[in-house]
Amino acid sequence: MRSGEEQMKKSKVFYMASVLVFSTSLFFTANAQAVPEEARRHMARGQAALEMAKSPDEYDSAIKEFREATRLAPEWPDPYYNLALLQEKTGKLKEAVTNLKQYLRLAPNAPDAANIREHIYKLEYRAEQILSVPEIIDVLVSFLNFELDCDKNKYKAYGRLFWGELFLKREGNDAVKALSAIFYYPERQFYQTLKITGPILQYQSTINVCDQSANRAEGGCDSTVEYKIEVVSKTLVRVDMKVLRGGSGAGVATGQTVSCTYKKK
Repeated sequence: MRSGEEQMKKSKVFYMASVLVFSTSLFFTANAQAVPEEARRHMARGQAALEMAKSPDEYDSAIKEFREATRLAPEWPDPYYNLALLQEKTGKLKEAVTNLKQYLRLAPNAPDAANIREHIYKLEYRAEQILSVPEIIDVLVSFLNFELDCDKNKYKAYGRLFWGELFLKREGNDAVKALSAIFYYPERQFYQTLKITGPILQYQSTINVCDQSANRAEGGCDSTVEYKIEVVSKTLVRVDMKVLRGGSGAGVATGQTVSCTYKKK
């Protein structure tokens, strides 16, 4: 960041830092007296929070401090710049674009303006590829109609275990219903509601394929399966399945895995 050059140069976390940060040096020193001291305090606090963070998951405090600096000094370019870098690293691409544009509005003649403008174009493209929650749900409830591409031999070994239990139903604007348990003899189904917050959905289901007599004889033949479904795009979905507990009558063993890709025809 602009107030902690050496610390940021040492950080491998910040790809953008190596490209853009420190390229303008202290371009705004002439306007230093116009920046309220309280805004400078929050900039320093943001830098301290950044130095203490061990991963992008811990950037919230730094973001909060830089945002406060922009509130206290709305015509000071530097906090917008620092804020944008952290927003990019935490996946808030649209917010990062907004703050980089604000930076350029306040510092149109900055030495790094051309590089930042080019980076904005890249961020805008990346932001356009991110699906909204409703779009993700649209894919989740329909991807079983896509073309299946996976290890056919491994897939075959699971029989019906891998098809029916993946069926998802829409539940409102931000959630889907998935099977939490299914019994085939007699057939009973139990559902769980899963809130969608991003492109990856992970959940578990219990499957029992035996009738009552077989269950008694086997001491139970249910399996617990974990599903990880990643919506890569509107036309591509990746599915990983892992048997957490194999059932003696289900034909699967604990630890078995299979991965498949679904592509829209």
